[in-house]
Amino acid sequence: MSESRRYRALIFCDLDDTLIAGSAPVSAANAAMIARLAESGVGVVAASGRNLMLLKRVLPPELSLAFAICSTGVGIIDWPTHRLLRRSELSAATAAAAAQKLRAAGANFMVHAPLPDNHHCHYCAALPDSGARADFYRRL
Repeated sequence: MSESRRYRALIFCDLDDTLIAGSAPVSAANAAMIARLAESGVGVVAASGRNLMLLKRVLPPELSLAFAICSTGVGIIDWPTHRLLRRSELSAATAAAAAQKLRAAGANFMVHAPLPDNHHCHYCAALPDSGARADFYRRL
């Protein structure tokens, strides 16, 4: 966090179906509320399972957010500067071992590139497109 920005409180908000609906950007009403909170010293943190690229499609750069959390906690972005503050990733050896176990279990899975390029992935589609697995195929 920049030394010039201090918050008396932080509010964490789920992004999908809370701050936004579907793939629509943040509404004018929600943007105005976020701005009013920022003016009063309350930082708003948008949290999402979306990767960084998809997050940037729905959160305007000028939005008065304090921070954004992407990919279910993999990355934390200082929103005013768009600087990636923190990222988490598995080592290549750990990812390979996990992939081997998932293949052996016959699971569908994706291995994403590290931030900021985690919209790229390799995948293993072992099970057919049906039921609970439909989301996996939609994301591909």
